[in-house]
Amino acid sequence: MVAPAVVPVVPEQRQDQQQPPTEAPAKGPKIGAPDKYDGTRGAKAEAYVTQIGLYIISNPRMFPDDRTKVIFLISYLTGQASAWAQPYTAKLFAGHPVSYVKFSTAFQMMFYDTEKKSWAKRALRQLKQTKTISQYTFLFNQYTADARCEMTTLMSQYQQGLKKDIWLALVLARVHFTQLADLSNLALKINNEINGADMTTVDPSPAPEPNTMDLSAMHGQLLAKEKADMMRSRLCFFCGNKGHIARECPKKFKGKGKAAIRIAELEEQVQRLTTGQGTSKSAGWAEESKM
Repeated sequence: MVAPAVVPVVPEQRQDQQQPPTEAPAKGPKIGAPDKYDGTRGAKAEAYVTQIGLYIISNPRMFPDDRTKVIFLISYLTGQASAWAQPYTAKLFAGHPVSYVKFSTAFQMMFYDTEKKSWAKRALRQLKQTKTISQYTFLFNQYTADARCEMTTLMSQYQQGLKKDIWLALVLARVHFTQLADLSNLALKINNEINGADMTTVDPSPAPEPNTMDLSAMHGQLLAKEKADMMRSRLCFFCGNKGHIARECPKKFKGKGKAAIRIAELEEQVQRLTTGQGTSKSAGWAEESKM
């Protein structure tokens, strides 16, 4: 026996049902029909969904309900994608309702790159500014769309990847951001201000003074005999000079003093940049920093 042909059931319209008055269609951009989709996973599936979505929202009168949307979407499927959609096609033929949202969700789970999101999140965590801040921001923004993180998470990741000076200046600014674009714009301004200030980088390990003792194994690694000799000569265990002990050695705090100066310089630069910032939610941060 030959199976009976499956005929799509089209809901009938009552004869006495009043048609809504027609209105002149509003002119808008002309959107071309989507390309056929054969089931290739990844970027091609995302492009297909984008084309379908643009066409539907550009022609709302053509798609008054879920049924018409799903029919349109299925009609452009070929190959394995069309085979995958057969259960939904059977439901449409039988007159059963098919949710457009559920169909789209199932389509995305089947044909989207499911590893893309986790890969993008991992890339954001590992991304660090090694060259210009513009290049860093460009790369960061490339991953944000696929990562689909909350805005607060994205802004936190962005700050953590910045170079130390820029990160510190943003912390000192005490500006509350709600958008990543505002944060990156201020970071760019701070970067330009710092680079334009003609400040040299402090060498964290200054060369030893010629008149001091050679302490190549110093800071807790001196031999007992060396310590005894230095105690008899009343020399500092830290720098090898006379006049003080290691606990009070001024060279211990030399680096900290330079760091404090650097922070003060950054605070001054940030204050100039953030005066009157529209994105700030905490006015008077300069006064707070003095408390």
